[in-house]
Amino acid sequence: MDYPADKKALVERARRNKADDKVVSRLDGLKENSFDGPNEVQKAVFNG
Repeated sequence: MDYPADKKALVERARRNKADDKVVSRLDGLKENSFDGPNEVQKAVFNG
């Protein structure tokens, strides 16, 4: 995945990679819309 990435791109990539529905739902529900790297995504998903 190339960064920065927006929420839509993250959700599409997760679905394409057959991520669990709970993971896709968490990504889709994020308040932030742009992420500069995987660490930002991880923080938003697990600490958000």
